[in-house]
Amino acid sequence: MRALPILAALLLATGCTSDPADAPPEAEPPASAESAADPDPPADAPGDGLTGAWAHVASADTPDGPREPLTGVAISWTFRPDGTGTYSQQVGSGETRTNDFEWTLDGETIDMGTLYTIVSRDGDEMVWRNERMGNYYVVHRP
Repeated sequence: MRALPILAALLLATGCTSDPADAPPEAEPPASAESAADPDPPADAPGDGLTGAWAHVASADTPDGPREPLTGVAISWTFRPDGTGTYSQQVGSGETRTNDFEWTLDGETIDMGTLYTIVSRDGDEMVWRNERMGNYYVVHRP
């Protein structure tokens, strides 16, 4: 057991250490016990709660107004943790169109080329205000 500390001291002294940032993802140390116990950080943390897939299920003229279900089209966004995402739109004919995008979250403002403001969050549902159009999107996790 004495060999391990001696080897570590020898490597440190000879400069044979590497920057942890250079380690490939599979070589990164495991997450701490705290993050393993709480895999879902609080929803109000920057970017948290947004990653993953969201389906546009209804639209409204006001945040609490009557919801008009989306019909004839299926729209979804997938937000990846690296700040990239994919927009998908399937029209009634069955044709699916996709566009990749980059996104950021600043407070409650989502920027993915068009700005959206998150006006409410309730578990797997959010209401976004489309800042360009002025209407509201109700989105759910599929």
